[in-house]
Amino acid sequence: MDYKSFFLTYFTLRSVALICISGCILGALFIIKVYLKGHLGYTGNVIRKLVHISVALWSCWAFYVFDNKYAALTLPLFFIAVHVRPLRVRLYRIAHLEGEYHAGTLYFPVAVALLFWFCWDFPARWAALIGLLNMGIGDPMAALIGSRYGRRQFSFGAAVKSYVGSSVMFITCFITTMCMLWRAGYLTDISSVIAVFCIAASAAILEAISGNGLDNLSVPLGSAFIYSLFYQI
Repeated sequence: MDYKSFFLTYFTLRSVALICISGCILGALFIIKVYLKGHLGYTGNVIRKLVHISVALWSCWAFYVFDNKYAALTLPLFFIAVHVRPLRVRLYRIAHLEGEYHAGTLYFPVAVALLFWFCWDFPARWAALIGLLNMGIGDPMAALIGSRYGRRQFSFGAAVKSYVGSSVMFITCFITTMCMLWRAGYLTDISSVIAVFCIAASAAILEAISGNGLDNLSVPLGSAFIYSLFYQI
């Protein structure tokens, strides 16, 4: 297939319209991020977690509204390209966000792109959805509640976490994974509960030991991998 046929096949008017809508949504998130930082005084950690939730929900939405993975990949690949250092520094300077860059903001779209590419079709899509929701909901819950109530902390390399935060991460991932397996029709017996436990536990462990934003990569991909050990993808 030549380039012209490729674009005509995968980038239909509907796909282009969805890309534009998605771009507007993600652009609005960036504007909200600037506003929350500059006018309401929210910390960088809170803003990052709100962005994580939004991007994870957009990614799950993209699985169902885009006709193909090539069109859906446009946004995460664009976001990765923007974070090439010269472009990222210039963009953050324009938005008065110098010093706010966090490596996790690059790792998460990388994880989204990999899950789009390898897990686009069912039944593999369930693995991707679980991975994205574990990261997009579990990690923010763990960070926000852990930073508020986590008095006792532990460290692993560059990662410094709280016991409360890790517990919240496990509980949240257990709930999200169980909901997705129920939606997929796989929550049928005790082996399903064991699978839920293992996926949630692995997500909590990966979040606890991954420093410097690497949990944005390890949690979604690790959750999807553990899922694949229990269910055919």
